[in-house]
Amino acid sequence: MSLVSHFNGTLMDYTKGYKNSDIDIEYCEQVEQVSQESCIIQFKHLPAVPKALCMNHYGPYDRFYQSYAEAFAYMEEHGYAIADHPRTSYVDGIWMMLV
Repeated sequence: MSLVSHFNGTLMDYTKGYKNSDIDIEYCEQVEQVSQESCIIQFKHLPAVPKALCMNHYGPYDRFYQSYAEAFAYMEEHGYAIADHPRTSYVDGIWMMLV
């Protein structure tokens, strides 16, 4: 199995509401080809998302909720609703300064 080098991974969040512990997430990574599955690694195709609200959060993780609050306020103001479990991509490190 080889990972696609330009992709940083995505979390699918199945947790109901905000929690500090006992969260239910699924880590997803794009691969070039499907390989042997195991009890830890499974392969699946995620459906395309035709329309999504995207945001960038710059700052410490302890203020991440503020960005989510702004995103949900925007959705409410414009009549949007969550259609599925949120997908989150985390990019952390010095390369973020190059954006």
